[in-house]
Amino acid sequence: MSDKLTTRGIAFDKIIARIAAEDRRVDEDIFLFDDYSVNPLMKKPMRTNYTIAINILKGKGSAMVNMANYSFEAPCLLVFLPGQVIQLTDDNDGIIKSRVMILSRHFMDEFYGKSLRINEIYSTLLVNPIIPLDRLGQNYMDNYVRSAILTATDINNPARFEVIMMLTVALFYGCVQSVCKRHDASDKAGASRISRDFLSLVRNNCRMEHRLEFYASSLCISLRYLFQCVKSVTGMSARYWLEFNLTSEAKVMLSDTSISIDEASRRLGFVSQSNFGKFFKRLTGETPSEYRRKQY
Repeated sequence: MSDKLTTRGIAFDKIIARIAAEDRRVDEDIFLFDDYSVNPLMKKPMRTNYTIAINILKGKGSAMVNMANYSFEAPCLLVFLPGQVIQLTDDNDGIIKSRVMILSRHFMDEFYGKSLRINEIYSTLLVNPIIPLDRLGQNYMDNYVRSAILTATDINNPARFEVIMMLTVALFYGCVQSVCKRHDASDKAGASRISRDFLSLVRNNCRMEHRLEFYASSLCISLRYLFQCVKSVTGMSARYWLEFNLTSEAKVMLSDTSISIDEASRRLGFVSQSNFGKFFKRLTGETPSEYRRKQY
């Protein structure tokens, strides 16, 4: 696998280094950059364990997310979730201007715990990572960036993490929930709604329900129709999303040394540690033990 597709990757490390040099960060959890040119650092495919939110201020282009292509034009917000393979291109020879917010898995786990309707937000972003912004939405972004950067650079404030957390919750309620409502109003019975409902079910049940038949039955649709909807909307198969979420859950547990690998396999619904190990290696290329050793 190429360096650009590893957990960090050369391009992502360059972005982190550039932001860190400006001291606009809180430990390894929050990185902020204002007035940033997306190219050339994100023109190559990359995958990270961070959530990356990019506020496009000028220009237009396209984003490739897990082989699905999305067009965008300023002003808008692009949100890429952990584990996704992402790549940006522009239509104006590198003159896209943006703000970049990079948030760790720890930060986002705390965020999810404080947010209502989070499954709807999460599944909406999986289906459509591009959020168009009207004047009000861009005002939300302007206020967020100013306040977040001010907070991040105030190193004497011991509650910087918590302050930016609350600002981020307010931002998502202002920008993302309106997108959820628009989808609900315009596509009540369509493939997008089915895909979002499927992704929410997977997020809540993937630990114990590994059969796609369970999700089709819960949605009262045929397995074949589920496959068609999810593939047409997300560009990836229903099986991919089930395994993606299950692998993400496994990585979280393996990062906690208080949980044995055998216990993790039971919590994730595998009949044995051996079956869990075969599943994890097939998806990640390494055994659970190898993954755990790399974390410490």
